[in-house]
Amino acid sequence: MRIAEFKMLIEKFDHVKDWAENYGTVLHESLAQHYGLETSWLDVTNDFNVALFFATCYYDKSGWKPLTKEKIEASEHTRHGMVFHIPHWQA
Repeated sequence: MRIAEFKMLIEKFDHVKDWAENYGTVLHESLAQHYGLETSWLDVTNDFNVALFFATCYYDKSGWKPLTKEKIEASEHTRHGMVFHIPHWQA
């Protein structure tokens, strides 16, 4: 439901309309993930430092913070990120 509401909100923006008309599909769910909505999408990067940052930090209203023991133990949803690696020659 939240992703459907997010989709309705961002479709009001001219640049989203322009993208859909000129370039193709707007991936609403993957965009929603970057605004804190839970999705099944996976972020991919070729920068290991970026991967480590997102696997070991969380965002709240005051900014990015490192995971603490309390945050890790609080619930399954606040536990941790994961880093998977695949050699570039296999990707």
